[in-house]
Amino acid sequence: MKTRFRAIRWFIKFKFFWMRNKTNKNLALIRPDLDEKTIKKGVGQVTETAARSWAAMLGNGPDNLGQSKLEVRGMDPLLDYHRAGKKIVVVVGHVGPVDEAFAVFSHYNIRAYIPVEGVKPVWLFNLMTEHRRSFGDVVLEAVQKGETLKRARQNLSEGRIVVMTIDFQSRRGVKCQIGKGEASFPVGAVKLGLEEDAYIFPAFPSWGKNEEVIIEIGRPFKFPKTNDVAGDIERNTRWMIGAYGVKHIQPNWNQWLRAPYMDLEPVKDGN
Repeated sequence: MKTRFRAIRWFIKFKFFWMRNKTNKNLALIRPDLDEKTIKKGVGQVTETAARSWAAMLGNGPDNLGQSKLEVRGMDPLLDYHRAGKKIVVVVGHVGPVDEAFAVFSHYNIRAYIPVEGVKPVWLFNLMTEHRRSFGDVVLEAVQKGETLKRARQNLSEGRIVVMTIDFQSRRGVKCQIGKGEASFPVGAVKLGLEEDAYIFPAFPSWGKNEEVIIEIGRPFKFPKTNDVAGDIERNTRWMIGAYGVKHIQPNWNQWLRAPYMDLEPVKDGN
């Protein structure tokens, strides 16, 4: 198993090597305060983080949660709300040990529904979800247009929490800014929170200095809403991405797993 883990890790690193130019561009946009040498070093750190994450998922290797140093901060309020039967949507920044952030809820006997980005070919996605089933009573499904929010509502009504990541690029989403870069981000988590009047718990995964897994759960809140549904979705999405950018993505810029995939564009002068 360790051999497979290492092989996958090196394969992923090789793949991400060819994506280094896009990674460099995106990191430079979200952290325009950093010099070129620091950004270049960060590209290598992102590649290493991504390779380790994929290898752990596909190789069932030593970076699995049960074998990692784990520090969870701020879980008690979420447990209290969950026991009280409140509807909960956990929004996770796609930074660092994301899979560990998904897995941590099973350690507290919390039933969860997690829609994840689909991966092709299908057998590869099935392999990933099979490894992730070791997380416990967690329902993992590929995001499907027109179905995911419906399934999320159903799972909320059944007492599960819904866990969603926020930074998958979406052409039909809301244009948001992080640093000096902007792109369209999906609105699913915001729309679900507004429609279901759910409590939002932000979650911030990261790797610590000594390779420990840190999962920080933020204070709960609800998205403010008015009679302008479309406006509420746009305003709250833009606010949420901006808040995560400052709180989590920019400080952990060299662990941002979407950096090799996003197509950030420079913001226009005056923004």
